[in-house]
Amino acid sequence: MRQEAIKDQKPALERHYGGKDRQGNPIGAYAGTADLFIYFIQRGIELLSPGGAFAYITSNKWYRAKYGQNLRGWLNRNAEIRRVVDFGDAEVFDAVAYPTILVATRRAAPVPAPSASDTLRVMNWPQELGREEIPNFPAMVEEIGFDMPQKVLAADGWQLEPQAKRGLLDRIRAAGKPLGEYVEGRFYYGIKTGYNDAFVIDGPTKDRLIGEHASSAEIIKPFLRGRDVKRWRVEPQDLWLIFTRRGIDIDAYPAIKRHLEGYREKLEPKPSGWDDQTDGKWEGRKAGSYKWFEIQDNIAYWQEFETSKIVYPDIFEHQSFAWDRSGAYGANTCYFIPTDQRWLTGVLNSSLVEWVYGQLSNRIRGGYLRAFSDYMQQVPIPNRASTLERSFLDIMVAIQTGRQDNRLEQLLNGFVYELFFREDLHARGLTLFEEAEHAGLGRLSDLEGPELLKAAESFAATHLIPGARLRTMLSDVATLDVVRIIEGRE
Repeated sequence: MRQEAIKDQKPALERHYGGKDRQGNPIGAYAGTADLFIYFIQRGIELLSPGGAFAYITSNKWYRAKYGQNLRGWLNRNAEIRRVVDFGDAEVFDAVAYPTILVATRRAAPVPAPSASDTLRVMNWPQELGREEIPNFPAMVEEIGFDMPQKVLAADGWQLEPQAKRGLLDRIRAAGKPLGEYVEGRFYYGIKTGYNDAFVIDGPTKDRLIGEHASSAEIIKPFLRGRDVKRWRVEPQDLWLIFTRRGIDIDAYPAIKRHLEGYREKLEPKPSGWDDQTDGKWEGRKAGSYKWFEIQDNIAYWQEFETSKIVYPDIFEHQSFAWDRSGAYGANTCYFIPTDQRWLTGVLNSSLVEWVYGQLSNRIRGGYLRAFSDYMQQVPIPNRASTLERSFLDIMVAIQTGRQDNRLEQLLNGFVYELFFREDLHARGLTLFEEAEHAGLGRLSDLEGPELLKAAESFAATHLIPGARLRTMLSDVATLDVVRIIEGRE
């Protein structure tokens, strides 16, 4: 049951499952955005006698979600976790989305933290298996499962992986700075108009409104939806946003005003005293301080849309970051990071970051990921990237934005591996940046457009073919244990 459906119960839930100790630490599972099942889990263990067994089939969303943080900490103090079977997004049950099986026993008394002897057995259900394999899963837990200490189940998110993967994630984090710190928390989402049918228009409508009154051009902005943001590039669909932000003088834009008046009933904000039960369902937008002709939400950062930025959709299967300097405004299915550092796009689209993000976030049905800022801010950005190294990544982004080339993308991934695992590569004599410099990659930095793409093709045809030194180095990088884990070949 979604937390929005239990608003009236939250005060009582907070009284029973909230509170803090003398150090200010939460003592229960309460979180303002928690699903109701969070409290069922805490209460289920509380009802046991010491040593009593607890076994739930439930959703796995709380393993990493921020709203599950208090429950994760509470469980470590109050329960010994015995088994976790995580089914990911496999459809093994009819009624449970993203199912998991959690088996635990209640401790005789709460402890500050699990002891070194507290261990659990974990199995991540192989996603290629179907329902016909379900009867075999108890044996599979023993055959392909693994043991892990309970103390590594951190309150900030459970990483249910063998030690090699947990250790690798720690190494990557240690070699980088969290993206949230790097960009000073500047993660922004797109615009919620409250009624896109009125505010989002096509090209011919834009031309008509400007033709009717030239002032219309001042507040009509290029517009991107999440689906228009692809890996490396944006693909505009000739959509435009009527951006009537708070405080605008609508009479200065007569053509826009006439257009919006055609939707006025749908645009009116809900009166504060309106009751859907007695007054009927409100046909307009939600209550708020905005006027009928204004965008619903106050976009205080609206000018950031017009700067250079990295944009990405709210749902993606593979990393889908793109560099954008078009000044396009985004829908609420778009996120963006205002920055002048184009090279970051290359890091964010790398295989390494895709693997890291998959460790931090839960996949949803179909294997997709959600671009939540809580997770995005944890993505590591390499600490020691030199000016030359950043420039080479910048070149790679410029090329991929113009035309995707798998050979050059492999080189980009190699560059990112060298930034994070410098010692591993150099111990094997694998110095990709140095070799790329010798090969003349830096000469591409001053090129743009077709000239850049032509030079990139020539570079790849010379230095990224079998037998070429740079290509041989990339093949050797692929044999490193850390790379094999990241690319799923361990």
